[in-house]
Amino acid sequence: DGCMLMNGNVMHLTFEKKLPIVFVVFNNRSLGRVRVGQSLMDDYRGSDINHVDFVQYGRAFGLIANRCKSLSEFKKIFSQAIHKKAPYLIEIITQKNEIPVSIKGNIY
Repeated sequence: DGCMLMNGNVMHLTFEKKLPIVFVVFNNRSLGRVRVGQSLMDDYRGSDINHVDFVQYGRAFGLIANRCKSLSEFKKIFSQAIHKKAPYLIEIITQKNEIPVSIKGNIY
């Protein structure tokens, strides 16, 4: 989710070019790698980004956007997104201490 805040221009491009891309944001309300690094050092200084509404963020770039909190909600929304054939953003609310699979093996 923190990375998404730095790369919003890509969403704008998909809207301008009408590309049928679905962006999926796993929102644990923190800067993920910063939080992981601080947890490894057991030294939490600051990684929270609690009040970012990624649905509104996506809509600001012209995308259709929805939020989900469960796998069943995600499946339904993802199916809608695929059938729309338009730029789309799905925000998935996750647990605060969720660690991306891509880096999980590198830290534990």
